[in-house]
Amino acid sequence: MSTTNTHTLHSTTEPHDGTGQFSLRIGARTVHADRNDELLAAVIGPEYLEEDDPEVLFLMRLEQAIVIATAVQESIVAAAVQRRDLDETTPEDIWTALLAEREIAGPG
Repeated sequence: MSTTNTHTLHSTTEPHDGTGQFSLRIGARTVHADRNDELLAAVIGPEYLEEDDPEVLFLMRLEQAIVIATAVQESIVAAAVQRRDLDETTPEDIWTALLAEREIAGPG
């Protein structure tokens, strides 16, 4: 299940010399990497690089996508409430659709 990886992953808050073909900005941090799976590891966690089962890797990506989508949707709803685009007059079915728990990825 685990593999040893010799990868070059750089994480900085400073300007970077461009090492690494790929880069990703996460808040104030910029991650530079030689492979795109290293960027996924920066988002998902270092265990992503240790896994070699394609199905487990897919589930890890799916789970993270659900987490990110939920956070984005919650921030959009919060902004809509602040602008009063959503309020106590918004129908219950709209609130249910906007605030319902997202499905969690799991084996099976």
